[in-house]
Amino acid sequence: MSTHTGIDGVVKYDGNAIASISSWSFDQTQDAVENTALGQSARSYLTGVIGWSGSAEAFWDETDTAQSQIDTDMGSPAIKTLELYSEGTTSGDTYWHGSVIVTSVSRSASVNGMVTASFSFQGTGGLTKTTV
Repeated sequence: MSTHTGIDGVVKYDGNAIASISSWSFDQTQDAVENTALGQSARSYLTGVIGWSGSAEAFWDETDTAQSQIDTDMGSPAIKTLELYSEGTTSGDTYWHGSVIVTSVSRSASVNGMVTASFSFQGTGGLTKTTV
């Protein structure tokens, strides 16, 4: 069994690695569509459509190409490619990719901490798991 730490994680937006990523996550969902008919004593379901969404957090860098592009795309009809690497970007490493719409961007600062940038995304179409 192979396990990994997040230290080698990478997020690419529109082909560019987002600088100073500190975390990312995504959730995949699948609808369960009820097809229980009258007279049945137990509920039954069919599989429905799948979806995915997620978020990422980075230390804010106004000179970073990817972070600037996310700012530009927020509030626009842009659909871009997102790549999520959990173990790095070398040959044989696993990653997920798909098309996304940026749904929110936020920044946070505190007197004794780094300025962070967070963004959320909604997948459009499928999410593909592959290897580098």
